[in-house]
Amino acid sequence: MARTRFEVVPEGDQWIVREGKKSTPPLDTVDLAVSAAVRRAQESAPSEVVIVHEDGTVEEARTFGDADAS
Repeated sequence: MARTRFEVVPEGDQWIVREGKKSTPPLDTVDLAVSAAVRRAQESAPSEVVIVHEDGTVEEARTFGDADAS
């Protein structure tokens, strides 16, 4: 089964959680966005949360609901 991917990405001075073409309203801090993404990922397991910098590089990736879960 494919994992649902939640990306935490910057949008100006704020952060959003993106799942495919859907995204959350902008959140004030990366911590709030990561918390929202983790909560959604846990509800949608198997899934992953990927934190992405403005330049597109991945800072961190976490998986939920499979043998690799962290």
